[in-house]
Amino acid sequence: MSDEREGAPPIPAALLVAIVACFFLSGAASLVLEVVWSRLLRLVFGTTTLAISTILVAYMAGLGIGGLLGGRIALRMRNGIRAYGAIEIAVGLYALAMPLLFSFFPDLARALLADLAFWPSVLARFALAFTVLCAPTIGMGLTLPLLTRALVRDERAGAGIALLYGLNTLGAVSGVFLATFLLLPWLGVTGANHAGALAYLALGVVALLLSRSAATRSAPVPATAPAQDRLARWNPALLAYGTIGFTSLVYEVTWTRALSMVMGSSIYAFACMLAAFLFGIAAGSLLARGFVDRLRRPLVAYAVGIAAVGLLSLVFMAVMAGMGRY
Repeated sequence: MSDEREGAPPIPAALLVAIVACFFLSGAASLVLEVVWSRLLRLVFGTTTLAISTILVAYMAGLGIGGLLGGRIALRMRNGIRAYGAIEIAVGLYALAMPLLFSFFPDLARALLADLAFWPSVLARFALAFTVLCAPTIGMGLTLPLLTRALVRDERAGAGIALLYGLNTLGAVSGVFLATFLLLPWLGVTGANHAGALAYLALGVVALLLSRSAATRSAPVPATAPAQDRLARWNPALLAYGTIGFTSLVYEVTWTRALSMVMGSSIYAFACMLAAFLFGIAAGSLLARGFVDRLRRPLVAYAVGIAAVGLLSLVFMAVMAGMGRY
């Protein structure tokens, strides 16, 4: 992740390591909050399946919207590290208020939704929860484009993005275990929520301090992009990638149900599914870093990867069906 753009100085190795470490810990904090918020949502819906579905949809939607917005905002940022730090602090402050926000849901539901049938009531609760969760998750989604713009500056962009994404996702894996097996048993839901929020605040402050270095500044890129770049955003490969996102969310919900039948506990099944899912994403990203920029036909490799995911998913469900018999 060296810097060869005109007008942008190289980033010192120590500063680069510190920023990447912040991003790793940010991934851990985000999943601590996801696990905790799924427990809070269980009190709203009265069922773990609906709570898990809501938190997954809100996280994926927020990360996706944040990524799209961040891709545009990052081009105009002269100091992406400073923007990253400010967003981390904003997410932390919002997260501190989350238990209070969710505490209003039972009374609100009784006042507004008591006369509704089951499914309309569920959809209304989902809409309320989704609205509350969107703001922090969009903030989380903004961080990767901002750091990519600030740190990935040479011709090996694929390797640099894979490293950032992979390490952030590995941090998320650690956050799942930290929340499920340490923070929730020791601190309870509110205490674990505050721990995740305070981690975001601390990381934001550290990032702001790191952003004072002149090496984190980069020359702005013109706001307009070539016509072929704009068209490339909507090519069939990207549309297929969006479909993969849809199927991935389906997998997460159904695999949680399948694992709960084997493990006998929805919270541990959810944690196991998240940890395995995120570890696989992180490992794939870090493995791809070694060859992604050298591929002569990346779309062929992409298509083979999609087919492999489909086949392995069928194998997984067959294994789960076999385990359920015992």
